[in-house]
Amino acid sequence: MVNNGHFKQDLVLGHLYEKKAQDALILHLDCDVSVTEERNDNLYDFKLSNGFSYEVKFDRMCSHTGNIYVETASHRRLAGLSVSKADFYIFAIGDRDTKFYMIGTAILKKMIDDDEYTRIHDDCSKTGYIFKLQTIASKSIQL
Repeated sequence: MVNNGHFKQDLVLGHLYEKKAQDALILHLDCDVSVTEERNDNLYDFKLSNGFSYEVKFDRMCSHTGNIYVETASHRRLAGLSVSKADFYIFAIGDRDTKFYMIGTAILKKMIDDDEYTRIHDDCSKTGYIFKLQTIASKSIQL
């Protein structure tokens, strides 16, 4: 999330979208799965009874910019995609009509290796890659 001085508010919002993503994913899978684990660390957000783990990222700016930000470092330490153990990333886009895009973590990393991002964002507080939403969506499953 953006370091905008609203960390607690962003954290609450992040948890809300994690729950919405869980519901959308379970509905999409259309089988008997349930949440077996929820975490509050940098490894992943939740795991389902299908054995897969998921990281949810709400990008509040994407609906305005058409870009998705993927963090790889924070305060010059590895973070985000660099340390995640999630099998899949789920990007939550939009406030009212939220759309969820699920992509394999390995695919996301390969997209970086293949230079499929628009640009690199690097400042003293965070580092990551900016992708066009269409690029992520083309390799994702919309939930």
